[in-house]
Amino acid sequence: TLRTLCHRNRGQGEQHQRYRFFLDNVYIQTIAPFYAYQGLDYVGTNIDYWISWGVLIAFSLLMSLLLKYKEFFLSNILILLFLIRFVPFTSLLACKSLDNRLLLMELIYWGAIFLFSLILKRPCLHFSFPKRYKLSTLRFSVVDIVLVFSVLIVLFVSGCYAHFRLNFSLMNVYDLREEARDFSMPVLLKYLWSATGNVLPVLFVYYLIIKRRIVCCFIAFVILLNFSVDGLKANIFKLFLCLLLHLVYKQNLIKMFPWLFALLCFFSLAEYYVFSTPLLSEFVVRRVLYIPALLDSYYFDYISKYGPVFYQRGDVHIDFIIGEEYFGKASMRANNGLFTDAYMNLGEIGCLVYPFVYVAFFKFCESSFEGVNVELVMFVIIIMVITLNSSEFTTSLLTHGLFALCLLLYFLPRKRYD
Repeated sequence: TLRTLCHRNRGQGEQHQRYRFFLDNVYIQTIAPFYAYQGLDYVGTNIDYWISWGVLIAFSLLMSLLLKYKEFFLSNILILLFLIRFVPFTSLLACKSLDNRLLLMELIYWGAIFLFSLILKRPCLHFSFPKRYKLSTLRFSVVDIVLVFSVLIVLFVSGCYAHFRLNFSLMNVYDLREEARDFSMPVLLKYLWSATGNVLPVLFVYYLIIKRRIVCCFIAFVILLNFSVDGLKANIFKLFLCLLLHLVYKQNLIKMFPWLFALLCFFSLAEYYVFSTPLLSEFVVRRVLYIPALLDSYYFDYISKYGPVFYQRGDVHIDFIIGEEYFGKASMRANNGLFTDAYMNLGEIGCLVYPFVYVAFFKFCESSFEGVNVELVMFVIIIMVITLNSSEFTTSLLTHGLFALCLLLYFLPRKRYD
């Protein structure tokens, strides 16, 4: 009924508002005092504050409609993107006076995503498979082959370029990353190695579900080796995140995410006041939630001055230009995705083109993954969100292995066939 729908939408809106309340407090109390030199300063006005809340409430009502969609993949990935990218943008809008043109472009971008999710139809894919016993044999053998192939790639790269070192620290990751940039690695090997960063965590969960725990322990060790090569925190973060979510997984996990984000912010504040350490706010809230929103504003400012790059890389990649221009570090690669990707490459028109491309891709995934274990699909959604949040779409598909990840899910057993 209409009353039930309004009550449900109001409940979701209140969760988003609670998350935003704690997020604002983390920014004001634990981030702005220490990272004002990066542009994360607290200079917002009352007008900015009320505009940000109006924008959040309006889009919360729109996004709450996605919860009643039958399209599991689309609704879950869009809601998670909304929580990890749009809500922090509104918080930054309240705490830091942003360009009104940036706000307009962001509203067009997210409004187009919501519109295309309503009007685009997902493709109807027809799968043709062998008989049941052949299907099961084929799929299990293919998954095992993918595992062996991924492990061999990581072992080869770790042995040849890092001498099988094991790194357990988060404090030297940028040194490892600088070292990895100088690797003289063949292009094909570089693509395959990057893909393992997304494939291995999903394989870890898959073997965990089918209770092959020894294999899971081995995969975890290989992921640690992979992290130790280039210090990419996302690799080790995905492993722990997948393990945690597997332990607490429920059918309607997406409804818990606003609470989980709010709890993250609450514990960040508690850690700061009890232990006088800002580790959670520094390594998670600032890096994962606020830096992408801040980079949106920096890329928008730069592109507004010099025009879109139209996929041209030039002698110096624009990621490094932004790092030097706005952070004063020529060696810093300030990569970002989603809105930045759209505006950087196509300008204003990108705020309509890219939402169409993203939604079409998500709809295709919806059809391709139908019948695959829902828990695995949820983990793939989380990995996609993490990857797309910080990388261009084409880079995410090829360099970061989302295309390989989609192929892997295609070869997993399906309920409707098995």
